[in-house]
Amino acid sequence: MNQYVVFLFCSLFVFGFVCADTVSSSIVCSGASWVSSSVLGKSTSLTQDLFTTDPATIFRELVTGERIQAKVVAQSAGPMGIDEYSSVREQTSKDPWLCIFDNEGNQTKRSHETYVLGLMQQGEYSSVRIPAPEDISRYLMEINGSGIILTRSFSGDSNQTLTHASDVAGIMNITELMQFGEKDGD
Repeated sequence: MNQYVVFLFCSLFVFGFVCADTVSSSIVCSGASWVSSSVLGKSTSLTQDLFTTDPATIFRELVTGERIQAKVVAQSAGPMGIDEYSSVREQTSKDPWLCIFDNEGNQTKRSHETYVLGLMQQGEYSSVRIPAPEDISRYLMEINGSGIILTRSFSGDSNQTLTHASDVAGIMNITELMQFGEKDGD
């Protein structure tokens, strides 16, 4: 009987990690820490790097599957480095060279790109990134502390282009929400 229980527990343990679509971690440390994650999906890429050198608390959650989501909350009493990047890209369809009844360029081009670089003396950082090539992409970032932060975003769709940049140094309280794309009928 014990053999079956051990086998069942081990198989559930192994299959739980193989089929996992969510990875979450919480780190509380009084020394140096460095966390990194990256995901490559269909027309989507996302990378996150975060390091601290003094007492810090870091909570992360990375959800993959049909839609990629990344959440980070970090609080540090000392230096904290931040590097986040995400992009969504789709290419336009080429003109059909054999079929004259097909529409020319019937697929729209979407391109979104955001990144955050920063070195904080101390403070709190949180971000939520939901890149989506077929839907609305959302990016939310909140910072409260002191240091230097550089944010950039770019969106190019057909003949429309949006570029956004923020450079902040010193004591800061920042909230940025970026939303790209739209659904038909909304």
